[in-house]
Amino acid sequence: TRPTASVAEHVKIVEAVLAGDEAHAVDLMTEHLEAGKRRILNPSRFPVS
Repeated sequence: TRPTASVAEHVKIVEAVLAGDEAHAVDLMTEHLEAGKRRILNPSRFPVS
């Protein structure tokens, strides 16, 4: 499910932060946010009647 996948993404982000891998954490966070933006702005969510 999406919530389960989201939690897994958050775990990976936190692991990268705690490991001091700033670049990887930034990459993971950027992808996580961009994917969310794509889902939210998906035109199929707003069908035209």
